[in-house]
Amino acid sequence: MNTRTVLPSILTVVMLCIGAQAAHAASYAGVNVRIETSSDTVYNSTVYITDDGCTVIDSAEEEHALTGFNAMCALDAAAQDGGFEYSFDASEYGFFITAIGEYTNAIDYSEYWGSYLNLESMTASLDYTEVQDGDEVLLTFGGYADISPLRLTLDKNHVVEGNPIVAKVEYFVVTDWLTNEGEYFPVENADVTIGRSIKHTNVDGEVEFTFNTPGEYTAEAVADGFTRSVNATLTVYAEYPEILSFFSTSSIEDQVRSGAEYLVHHTVDGKVGESRATTEWAVQAIAQARALYGNDVIDDTTFQSMVDRVVAYHPKASQTNAASEISRHILALVSLGLDPRNSDGIDFVRRLKNTMSDRQFGDASLCNDDIFAGLALVAAGEKFSSKPLRRAMKASLTCQNEDGGFGYGVNSTSDVDTTAAWLMLAGEFKGHKAKHQIELTDPRKSAFNFMKRGQHPDGGWGYSLDAASNSSTTAWAVIGYDAHDITADQRVKNNQSGIDFITGLQGNKGGVQYNEEKDASNIALNTAYAMMAWMGTQLGQ
Repeated sequence: MNTRTVLPSILTVVMLCIGAQAAHAASYAGVNVRIETSSDTVYNSTVYITDDGCTVIDSAEEEHALTGFNAMCALDAAAQDGGFEYSFDASEYGFFITAIGEYTNAIDYSEYWGSYLNLESMTASLDYTEVQDGDEVLLTFGGYADISPLRLTLDKNHVVEGNPIVAKVEYFVVTDWLTNEGEYFPVENADVTIGRSIKHTNVDGEVEFTFNTPGEYTAEAVADGFTRSVNATLTVYAEYPEILSFFSTSSIEDQVRSGAEYLVHHTVDGKVGESRATTEWAVQAIAQARALYGNDVIDDTTFQSMVDRVVAYHPKASQTNAASEISRHILALVSLGLDPRNSDGIDFVRRLKNTMSDRQFGDASLCNDDIFAGLALVAAGEKFSSKPLRRAMKASLTCQNEDGGFGYGVNSTSDVDTTAAWLMLAGEFKGHKAKHQIELTDPRKSAFNFMKRGQHPDGGWGYSLDAASNSSTTAWAVIGYDAHDITADQRVKNNQSGIDFITGLQGNKGGVQYNEEKDASNIALNTAYAMMAWMGTQLGQ
C-alpha cells in the first residue's frame, strides 16, 4: 500500500462535517423570514424548513399538504417559532395572505400584505414560490405606495477606526412584469442610523460615516413611503500598530503543547469531549504534534486509549452521513500511520467508494461530503487519475458560486469554512494536472479572492463574509492558505494575521475559545483546529 504522509491541512478538513452537517442536514434550508408593518417588526429570524414540505390550514379550515422548499412553509415555521397567528384564503391561483398577528387586510385593500423574495416582488403566491438556503422572505403591511422595502448596504462591514464607510439605500423597481425583472434605484433623503449617528442620503442614495471608537454598531435605514431596511452590523476595530510576534518555533510549540494538555484533561476512557467525532479530530492533532515535538506531548497511555477508540469505530456505508463519517475515519487512521484499507480487517476506502452514486459521494445536494471524500482518498494514496478522486473534485466544483466562494450544498450561499476546505483539496491537486486533467486555475483564483474579502481587521475570518471572526473558521482559513504555501504572515490585515487571532483566544489552561465573547462551543474542537493551524504555520516557515 502507498499511503501518503498527510499534512495538517488534510488532517483538519473533515472537521467541517461537525459544523456544516450538524447545523444543516441535507433535507433542510435556512430561510430568513422578516415580517414588517409601518410601526412594528412582527418577526425577524432564520427558520429551517425541510424539503418534505409542510401542512397548512386555510381560513376555511381546509388542510393543504405542500412539498419541497417553499415560502409558505417558511412563514408557517416562523409562526410556530414566533408564536403569532396568520390566515390565508386558498384559490386555484394560490394562497392569499389575509392576516398576520393583529394586522388584517382592509376591506378596500387600502392596506394589505405584500410579499417579497430577496427584496424583489414575488411573481407567485407563497405556496408557489420556491426558496433556497440563504433566501429572505419578507412580508410587509401597508398601502400600495408605501410597502416597497429598502435595501441598505455598507461598502464595508468591518473597518479600522478612523476609516470611512459608505452606506447606500435603494429600492427595487420592476421594469418587466412578465419576467419580474427590474433594477435598484437610489433613495434620496433616507434616514440612515448607525449607532447613535443619524445622517441623510444624497441624490445617489449614499451617505458617509466615520467612527473613531472600536465596537459593534447597528445600522438601519428608513424613508417615507417604504418599508424599513433589515438591520446591518458594522464592526469597528482598533488599529494595530505592528504585527504581534506569535510565529517563533518555540512559542508555537508551547501553544500546541498547552492545547494538547487541554485535550488530555478532557479525555475519559479514550473519548475526548464525550464525542467520537471530537476524539478523531483530537487524535489527528495530537498525532501531528507527537511527530513534530516528540511523544512526550501527551503520555503514551492516554494516547493509546484514544487510538483504541478510533480503531474500534467501524462506520458503514449505510449509515447517516456515511461519506463524511468514513472520510473522517480514514483521515484519523492515516494520521496514526494505520492502513485505512485494512483496519480491524475492514477496507474503509472501499466503504467510502460504496457511498458514490451519480458520479458523486454521499448526498447529491451536498458538496462538503465530496470535498471530505477527496481529501480522504488523497490521504489513502489514491491515484490522481482515478475516477473516484476526479469525481470528488468535479462534484465539489458544482458548489462554487459567482462570488468565488463555495457553499456546503449545491444551492447554498458561500461560506468561508467550505471554501477553505476546498482550497485544501485544490492544494493537493496542484501539480498533478497531467493525471487528473481538471482545470483548477480559475476556480482557485476565485476562491482566494473570496477568502481575501473575508478576512477582518482582527486578522480572523467568520463563517460568512460579514460574520464576526471565530477561531474555528480562522483555523480552516489559515490551513487552506497553507495548502498553497501561503503562510499566515503573508495573509495579514490591519497588521494582524489569523494566527494572531487564534492565539489571542487561547486560555491559560490551553483551551481555545470560539470568539472573544466566549460563546458556547466545543472548546476541545476549537483547540484541535488551532493546534493544526499553528503546526501548519510552523511547517511553512
